[in-house]
Amino acid sequence: MVFNFLLLIGTGFMVSHRIAGPLYKLKKHLGEMNRDSQNFKLREKDFFKELEPLVDSLKEKMK
Repeated sequence: MVFNFLLLIGTGFMVSHRIAGPLYKLKKHLGEMNRDSQNFKLREKDFFKELEPLVDSLKEKMK
């Protein structure tokens, strides 16, 4: 029972980290976006990988 609880907590932490991390990075990147900013990149295993080309195309349109 303790093992299942720890497994549940660990899995919940990993999933929330994979969701909250990209959203935090997106918010930070959009706040700092200018012509010279770097491309938007997420970690390899993050969710929302489809945001990368969208943010980069938004940056190109702002030029």
